[in-house]
Amino acid sequence: MNPSWNATFDVSIGQGCASEVIEAVCWDRDRFRKEYLGEFCLNIYELFPDGPLGLTDPANEVPD
Repeated sequence: MNPSWNATFDVSIGQGCASEVIEAVCWDRDRFRKEYLGEFCLNIYELFPDGPLGLTDPANEVPD
């Protein structure tokens, strides 16, 4: 079995954020039980090595 989900999540990260890591934990929940599927951590500085992007930065634009 190789499930896939077509899901998108928007996460706002403020400059005063207390952590430098984003952690995601995935669970499968149905009527009978809740099952742990996995987790991962991302270092914010690995995603944005050049620092925060400005509000007018073209890299912030979402394609149509």
